[in-house]
This record gives sequence, C-alpha cells and structure tokens, in this order.
Amino acid sequence: MVFRKIALGFIAVMMLVNIASSAFFWTSTNVNIDVGENGKAKVTEDINIFIQGNESLDTYEKAKRSLDMTMDKWRAQVGINDIRFHTNAKTVSPQNIKIFPSKAGNCDVLRGTCEAKITIEYDTNEPIFNISTNKTARTRFYKINRDVFLFDSAQSGEIAIPVQTSLTIVIPTRGVVTKIFPLPDNVADQASLNKQKEFKWLGSTILSGFEFQFEIVDSMEKEVTEFFAGWVEKIKENWGYFVLAFVAGAALYALYMLGVNTKKQKQGK
Repeated sequence: MVFRKIALGFIAVMMLVNIASSAFFWTSTNVNIDVGENGKAKVTEDINIFIQGNESLDTYEKAKRSLDMTMDKWRAQVGINDIRFHTNAKTVSPQNIKIFPSKAGNCDVLRGTCEAKITIEYDTNEPIFNISTNKTARTRFYKINRDVFLFDSAQSGEIAIPVQTSLTIVIPTRGVVTKIFPLPDNVADQASLNKQKEFKWLGSTILSGFEFQFEIVDSMEKEVTEFFAGWVEKIKENWGYFVLAFVAGAALYALYMLGVNTKKQKQGK
C-alpha cells in the first residue's frame, strides 16, 4: 500500500513537471518597414519563439497546418502577447494581411525543445511618412508620422523599443536622408547617411525626439510626362475623346509641316 502511494505520488509529480515544461516563450521581435515612394509601406514582423515540450511542439505543428489561424488565434494558442501589429491601426490600418509560421528548427530531441518564427506581413492603407512637394524644384519631402508606431511608451511619452526587439526602416532607392535622430545602430556617422537606405534601431532604447526625413528629386523627364498626362486627362474630362483626337492630330500635322519646311530650307541652300 505504501509503495503504491509512493508510485502514484511520483507519477503525479512527473505529470506536473511535464505540464510545466510544456510551454512557449517569446525570444525576440523584428519589425521591418519597407517604404514606397507614395509614403505607404509593406511591413514584415518576425516573432521568434522557443518551444518547450513535445506537447507544445505538437500544438504548434497542428496550428501550423490549420488554414484558419488568424493573428488573434496564434496569440491565444501560444500565449505570446507580442504576436500583434506594431503599427497603430488607428493611424495606418493594416491590409492584405498574411501569416507565415515557420517550420520548427534547431530542435534538441533530448530536451524536447525547438525554435520557430511566426511572420506577419501586411500593407499600410495610409502613408507612414507625410509628403509635401516643391514643384519648382521637382522635390518631394517625406517626414515620419510618429503616431504610426505601437511599441512601448516611455514615461516621457517617447517611443520605447523593448529589449530583444528591433525596428528597421527601408526608404526608396531614390530617397536621400536629410534628417534622422537618434542615429540608427547600423549607421556609423552622419557622413554615411546619404548612401544608406536601411536604418535599424535595436532595443532596449528610447527614440527620444525621434525624427526621420528624406527627399526624392524627380527628373525633368518625369515632370514633363506627368504634365502632359495631366493635360490629356483634363481634355478628356472637359471635352471628351473627340477633341483629344483632334488636338493630337493637329499637333502631329504641325510637327510634320515643321519637318517639311525645314527640309525645303535645307534644299534651297
């Protein structure tokens, strides 16, 4: 009888140990914001997790195979609060949302542990950079909207990037940074800003007085093309395709006659 009680007690303890050892742990989050020339962005968020216990691994694999796992369901399934948007939906609502759970890797069979990554991809429906233009100089100015971020907040109200978290902002190829503060962790000095397109801040850090501005200068060819495109649209809106065709024909005839007269002048000489 005593032996039986000891055996039952041992089994109960082992069950508790097994339950306690089956869990999911957050390890890090990387937020990547790829900005387009329209100021909107494609956002990729990688949430890295640590899986402990075979039961937890089975739970993860079943969820991974499921076709209806939303972000909220993933957060509830693994109990990790950082599985969320790190941009403010009240400012830039996410759209075209996709979730990609990775295959569990770096597994230790003896310890029953694995690592995995849950990737959330989406587009912002509004610009995260406010844009102003200088038509004379053919320049567009971009200034970060600090309200788009949904990280922690410091007591001062500034954006606080937590430990084991990174924020990366990638600007368009033609963009040139004019102001950035505080200096990103992957930038050596102010002199190297003009050539760089990717900027990363690592937690734990407070973006005190956060500023990010860049500009894009359009070519003369682009300006001329946009001017005529706008002119064509106005004609179509006000007078229709018939007048547009007439104006286009007249322009072509004028060019033809100009070429004929130039040729005659050359022959006369």
